Amino acid sequence: MRNLRDEKGQMFVEYALLLPVVLILIIVLINLFWYVRAVVHFDQISTNAVLAHASSPSASHESNSHDLVRQAIEKSLKDFKRIEISVSSEGLDSDENTKALFSLKAHLKKYTCTLVYEPWPLSFGVGDFDAKIPLQLKYEKSLVIDPYRPGVVF
Repeated sequence: MRNLRDEKGQMFVEYALLLPVVLILIIVLINLFWYVRAVVHFDQISTNAVLAHASSPSASHESNSHDLVRQAIEKSLKDFKRIEISVSSEGLDSDENTKALFSLKAHLKKYTCTLVYEPWPLSFGVGDFDAKIPLQLKYEKSLVIDPYRPGVVF
């Protein structure tokens, strides 16, 4: 016959060891859900913002069209927390050495929209030990457009 006193606290110890692992797993899954949700919205909104604000820009807005795109994306994603958005643009002219006054080739522009997500919690501490999580999840979406032909994506 076994003595039950030897195993009486075993279940409590097992729960005490398992509880932190389960809590960390729940936090990771919640962060993953928030990141995927932000990326899905960002992917759709960034395409629409580039097509709406970067193609056929007016003469006064041509130099800062990437700022208009960034503002449109930020306005649409204002409910999302812990995200940072940046937009950059560059010309894709293949012949930089040509000094022609008039060129028939397309003036393509590449817009790169970037979403940076910082997971929660960013820092944690136990006693005198403080740790900061240096993790940032990054998603980039690039579109090549002709700014003078609205709705055309390459």
